[in-house]
Amino acid sequence: IDALDARLVEAENSAGPDGTLAREAVARWQAEVDALRADLETQAQEIAGMAEQAAQEVSAAERTAEQIEAEAAAVAARARARATLAEIEAALETGEPYAALLEELQATSPAGIPDPLVAPAAEGVASRAELIESFPEPARLALATARREGLSGEEGGRVAGFFRDTLQLRSTAPGDGATTDAVLSRAEAALRDGRLTEALAEIEALPEPVREPLADWLVPARTRAEALAAADTLSQSLTEN
Repeated sequence: IDALDARLVEAENSAGPDGTLAREAVARWQAEVDALRADLETQAQEIAGMAEQAAQEVSAAERTAEQIEAEAAAVAARARARATLAEIEAALETGEPYAALLEELQATSPAGIPDPLVAPAAEGVASRAELIESFPEPARLALATARREGLSGEEGGRVAGFFRDTLQLRSTAPGDGATTDAVLSRAEAALRDGRLTEALAEIEALPEPVREPLADWLVPARTRAEALAAADTLSQSLTEN
């Protein structure tokens, strides 16, 4: 462009007396300059557009890479959390403490840890075997209380209840009905089958005086049931997320 401008100046200076050459040269060269400038402007706009598009693609690629990395890290964390939770569930089954596993779970889980799973971590919960083994004695005491207080729901009144209590008659197979003996038999069967929540529901339906001999047994049983429920809820959360 600078060269063309110089030629224009030269043409103007070398024009004839009537100015004909200068006007024709200026007109021709001015058209060339305008065309060149328009072409350069178009190219400049295209280059600017390409640069902007390239910048957007780079930015998008960086965001995509960051998203992929973040998603991969989240998936890995959930996988580690699920593996740790599986170990905790095994500890819940055996009754072993799981404080160290809980710390690892807290470090990897994207979801909050329910308190019923946190509270018994240091000492562990009662195992199903322990609850089964310790159930018969408080169950006999509860049934004896029910018969003594006339709350057993059995026919024959207190006299018949006295003889049943003396002979320590208690059903070991699950029975139907609302008698204390039937309720306790169903609770024990549910406990042996691993249906702890159902066993607790059966016992909760008994009158307060009848439940009293079972109070010490109910504490670890409820702790175990709540911990198992919390673990199940957390497991579902880690799977869905």
